[in-house]
Amino acid sequence: MPETRTLLIIDDCPEDRRIYRRYLLKDPHQSYQILEADSAKDGLALFQEILCDVILLDFSLPDMTGLEILDQLKQQKFEVPAPVIMLTGQGDEDLAVQAMKKGAQDYLSKQRLKPDVLQLAVRNVIQHAHLQSVLTQTRERQRLIIQQAELLAQTQAALMREQKLNAFKSQIITTVSYEYRTPLASILAAASTLKQHGDKLDESKHQRLLQIIEQKARQMGKLVDDLLVFYQFDLNKAQFKPQPLDVCHFFSDLIEEQREKLSSRHELIYKITGNHKDFWGDGLLLRQIFVNLMSNAIKYSPDGGKIEFH
Repeated sequence: MPETRTLLIIDDCPEDRRIYRRYLLKDPHQSYQILEADSAKDGLALFQEILCDVILLDFSLPDMTGLEILDQLKQQKFEVPAPVIMLTGQGDEDLAVQAMKKGAQDYLSKQRLKPDVLQLAVRNVIQHAHLQSVLTQTRERQRLIIQQAELLAQTQAALMREQKLNAFKSQIITTVSYEYRTPLASILAAASTLKQHGDKLDESKHQRLLQIIEQKARQMGKLVDDLLVFYQFDLNKAQFKPQPLDVCHFFSDLIEEQREKLSSRHELIYKITGNHKDFWGDGLLLRQIFVNLMSNAIKYSPDGGKIEFH
């Protein structure tokens, strides 16, 4: 049994309304609940109260034309607009075009109206409206799916950032526990010596211990800078800031820092050739690159040997 559809007839002629009702109730393929209004005002009010599946609209009404009613329906922006079939006794093609442009789904002439023609026209606009509703729902579902996918992507991106932050925190702990151990031990040893035997040390020995404390503290500060550079790289926020750099002095200092990490089985060789004047570079990034390369060289040659930096 087909679903019963609600149909609204807006026509000021009782005889025409009776004919439409009789034709439609004889439709073997569709059943209807039929509402009637004899004016535009009553028809619009009725449509606001009761959700209709289709409207049969007379072109000429005492208080408003069919085209004006179409404008009213469009302006009121009903949540579920009903398809409209315009009916006229004039059979004017220009009127049909105007009605279609204003939103009518079909246009029928009363003079040539037959039961099967009206029945088919009403069924077609109902089917068309149903397909449009399905299409709209499908698009809405697609929009929701896209929104959910975007939200998921944002959540995954936030999770990845959180994971990177956690990895960075882990890297800090690992670096602090490993890289800080040697310079911190030197600082503690020098400070302990000064505390216990400072009054017995000559001036040169005293200054040497203070120099060790200063150098190791600066080295630890540089390690912090390295961690920050690493973090910026990890978040793709690193910036290249070149400036004049004395590369010989720059790498000589780095070499001396690395010598303290070497075992007796390693030999670190530093060679300089070519023109190294007027060099511009980013000291923080170069330091990060050098330390990573040198650390790998030491780490992956546990049996010792020569490590050559040219």
